Amino acid sequence: MTGFLDWLDDLPTLVLFLIFVAVGLAVALLCAWVVDRHFQEDVRSRTGPAVATVVGAVATIYAILIAFVIVNEWQSYQDAQPHVSQESAALARRSRLNAATSRLPNELFVLIALMSLALVVVAGALDTRHRLSHRVLVGRLTIVVALNLALVVSIDRPFSGGIKVSGAPLREGVLSRATHH
Repeated sequence: MTGFLDWLDDLPTLVLFLIFVAVGLAVALLCAWVVDRHFQEDVRSRTGPAVATVVGAVATIYAILIAFVIVNEWQSYQDAQPHVSQESAALARRSRLNAATSRLPNELFVLIALMSLALVVVAGALDTRHRLSHRVLVGRLTIVVALNLALVVSIDRPFSGGIKVSGAPLREGVLSRATHH
């Protein structure tokens, strides 16, 4: 799993976003196709209220979980910048190494990915009379969920990946002073 996340981390941010959106939309379309093909209209009508309740519960848990993770990842990203510009070269290098290697635990990423999948699948299973509108809404939900996942991966390592802290303050400040003496 770590190798896969490292591979994702090396992708440009736009490519990462596009991959997550494409995979998410493919899952949403597959779910819609399975529901349309294998569940009769009357079954979908009878289970609609129960599915709506499940969507609400899954969406609430997902929203809380993803909010905490994104805020924590963003805080780690923000905390990395002062390490570069305020500390000595050796200490900054050590702090950089620590920040670059501290990752979101794989288990937490898997949990977020599974919650994302569950949210899209359950939302896709809702019964509506307006199938096109429903698919458009599920597609939009899928894009938001995919962008959340891509954001988590993008800011997980503050010194690598598509969104990273610049090393310019270290090069221009501490290291340039050290080489001029």
